[in-house]
Order: sequence, then structure tokens, then C-alpha cells
Amino acid sequence: MDKRNLRSPGRATLGSMTADPPAADAAHPADANPTDANPADDGPFSRASALAAGSTISAVRAQLRTGAWQRLRRGTYVASDLLITAEAEADAGALHAVAIRAGLLRTHGAAASGTSAARLHGLPLLCPPPAGVELTRGTRGTPTSYPGLRIKVAALPVEHVTSRHGVPVTTAARTVVDLGRALPWPQAVVLADAAVHSGLTTVADLGHVLSCCAGWPGVRAASRAIDFADATAESPLESLTRVFFADHGIEPPVSQHWLGDPRGPIGRVDFYWPRHRTIAEADGLLKYADEGALRAEKLRQERLEQAGFVVVRLTWHDVTRTPERSAARLHFAFARGDVLRLAG
Repeated sequence: MDKRNLRSPGRATLGSMTADPPAADAAHPADANPTDANPADDGPFSRASALAAGSTISAVRAQLRTGAWQRLRRGTYVASDLLITAEAEADAGALHAVAIRAGLLRTHGAAASGTSAARLHGLPLLCPPPAGVELTRGTRGTPTSYPGLRIKVAALPVEHVTSRHGVPVTTAARTVVDLGRALPWPQAVVLADAAVHSGLTTVADLGHVLSCCAGWPGVRAASRAIDFADATAESPLESLTRVFFADHGIEPPVSQHWLGDPRGPIGRVDFYWPRHRTIAEADGLLKYADEGALRAEKLRQERLEQAGFVVVRLTWHDVTRTPERSAARLHFAFARGDVLRLAG
């Protein structure tokens, strides 16, 4: 039961933050401090808002030169303290929210969506998300792109929007549907499983959003992933293993099943086929981080095998790089399990 959450980073940076070119003339000492109505107190802000609040060009340059402010993109800034706080808390969602708030200065009636929304919700992404911020605007218009910012246009009912880290964002259900329309089937299943397992949404909520998006490009693919979603999947690897079973015609197992022997309970296994007395365990890289956990797992497997079960261990490489060989291993295990069942 691998607990890795791919691409749900613990620490991140905004990447392209660089100071504006320093002013040719030194700022007046009185200009070096922001005004009492400093827009930096409320998060990212534009140069225009700083000037409207009573600052000057020289003051803006001074704040950038001293490092009190950071440039997010041309004409958009943020107080450095805000970034330091988010980084110190190792909160990648909060840090990305700063970039999103900067993007929201460019448009109205928009919400973080797609991979930006997934990052705010803490949903796992198997591939590195595109650089920058993705927003969806519910008003009419055409999609727009700026450096580090992509603005899509689509229907955005109020019930499809929530708030995370103080910014508007599509709900987990809408996020899963949006990404499920575009991502490959395995990645879409990982998202759907994680969303329902974590309680961020339910299969019923996902179905409601699907009905609202009927006829949209890719909605059939999203529906396939959502219909396959399983709240018992505890990690991206378990989700990918379920996809592997489906893609290779392996009968669906019972997930998260408890097994025992005459001495009592042995433990919960990831996947179990009662008819074949066969167990499959999804083995992630972080599952046995210490020798004690590794030894306990070996003893657990010995006890399962002594009780007449066949155990197959599946890694990331097994289900993504060598699936045919892994399928053959499982079928061989089924055959062994059938012999044990008939002999017992």
C-alpha cells in the first residue's frame, strides 16, 4: 500500500521571480517605504495598484531592489514575507496560491482549474504539471495566454467553485472531470481514486458534474475513469495496479481484504482473489523505509503462505513497464492457488 503522492510536492518555488531592473537614479529616502495603504498587505498586486495607493515608481524600484517585494511577472509583485512564510511551512499549495492570485489580477470571474486546482486540492499528478497557472473564466470570450498564465473559457456554475488557500478554485469533483477529459486513462483513474478516497468528493458528486458537462470534449473518457473509481485505493500505485488488472483482462479482485489463519488475523492485503487464494500487494519505494517494517512484512508474507495463500508483489516497474510479464506472473499464481485450493 504505497503512500506516495506523486507531484504533490512538499516544497516549491514560484520559479521565475526576478526583480525589475534597478532604477538609474537612487530613490529618495522617503520613497523607500510603502505607504500606509500598501497593497502588498493583501497578497500579489499590480504596479498600477501600488501607484494608486500613493507609492511612486522610485518607491516600487526600491522595494524590489531591497528584496522587500518580489516580481512575479511584468508589473505584478508580492511581498517577500508572504513567500517566506509559505516556504517555511513547506506548503506547496499555499505557494502556488500566491501565483494564482497574481494571475487573477489579469481577469475577472475566474477560478484556478486543471492542474492548478489539483495542486491546491493536494491531488496526485503522475507527470510534472505545466509551468505557470491555469484559470477558467466562466464569462464569454476566447482562451488567452500570457507568460506563466493560461486562461480557459468554459461554463463555471457557482456550485463548481470553492475556495482553497484564499483563492477561488474548481471543486475537487469539477477538477477530476476537467482533467479526466484530457489526461490518459491511468492518470485520470489515479485522480478519481485519490479524490474519493480522501473524501474531497463522492462518486455521486462526480456524476452530477459529469451531467453538467455532457457533450463537452473528452467527457466520455472522464466518465470511464469516474465509473472505475474506487475509494478503497490508498495510493497512486494501487490505482495504477487496478488499471493494469483491467487492461490485461484480469478479473477484478477484492480490495483491502482482511485475512487470517487459525491463530487469528494476519492482516489486510491490497488485492485478493478468493477463487484462486491469491494475493497481490502493491509495493512502493517508501513502503518499507526501515528494517523493522521490512522484517515484519516478510514474516507476514510467510504466515500468509503457510496458511495456503499465494502472494504476488507488484512494483511501479511491474505494472507500468513490464505489464505483460506481470500478467503472466499473476496467471501462474492463480494456477498455483487453484492447486492449493483443491488440495486443501
